[in-house]
Amino acid sequence: MRTYLIAGEIMHRDGLGNVQAIRPGEVNWMTAGSGIVHSERTPEAERRPGASLFGIQAWVALPKAHEEAEPAFFHHAAAAIPKTESDGAALTLIAGRSDGLVSPVRTYSDMVYADIVLEDAARYQVKAEHVERAVYVVSGALEVLGQAGRFEAGELVVFKPGAELVLRGAGATRLMLIGGEPLAEPRHI
Repeated sequence: MRTYLIAGEIMHRDGLGNVQAIRPGEVNWMTAGSGIVHSERTPEAERRPGASLFGIQAWVALPKAHEEAEPAFFHHAAAAIPKTESDGAALTLIAGRSDGLVSPVRTYSDMVYADIVLEDAARYQVKAEHVERAVYVVSGALEVLGQAGRFEAGELVVFKPGAELVLRGAGATRLMLIGGEPLAEPRHI
């Protein structure tokens, strides 16, 4: 389970004894493996009228050989997470590799998991670095150059394997890029 916050604060607790706050730009990366108990809650001090909490929680399937791995938890400070920015497009590489960057977050398979923020009309090229890729539109709207239509907040856009695409923000847009190599066998989460 991967937790990435955009606004607010959450307190993580688990059966391994970890107690860790997570704030915007930080990454909590937990591997359930053979089993773990955990909770993520808003800290008491943050439970007030008007408080904001917004984040993305993603579950990543483990390769069959690692599905019974020892449970683990790692916290990564925002300063340790690689970032790049160019021409109105900002990328924060949460896990994996992309755009010449490599995240310090340990994964069991080759993947990409990135937070991308586009200014109005800014472009981002999705390279064919990974076979399977998709973007989840968190806010705003997205156009894929050379294709008709736009994709709105709450939509998941799955790309054809091997395709190199250029995305354009239709207004201020935030999206999550996810992908990796196909796993050898069907996985269930």
